[in-house]
Amino acid sequence: MLYIKQIRCYSVNNYLKIFILFTSFIEGGSVMFTELISAKLVAPYFGSFLYVWASVLGITLGSLATGYYTGGYLSNKIKYKILLYCIKMKESLGKLKS
Repeated sequence: MLYIKQIRCYSVNNYLKIFILFTSFIEGGSVMFTELISAKLVAPYFGSFLYVWASVLGITLGSLATGYYTGGYLSNKIKYKILLYCIKMKESLGKLKS
């Protein structure tokens, strides 16, 4: 017998939510990659001691916390959610350039 699974129809909001979550997942991976590469780039000059890794982690986590706070503040103030996504996309493309 052939069984056909029921296909769900997602609304635009669900697709946007899934796309934003996927983009956030990719962004988190790129931040981790950048963090590891920056520690390796600093290693020839300052070594790869605990203090160097702690500094790289501290700067990365501080930057993430600032970005998350700013994003949360903007998400409460801006009415149109697609504008927030455009801002996030612009920042992601800016990271790719550098």
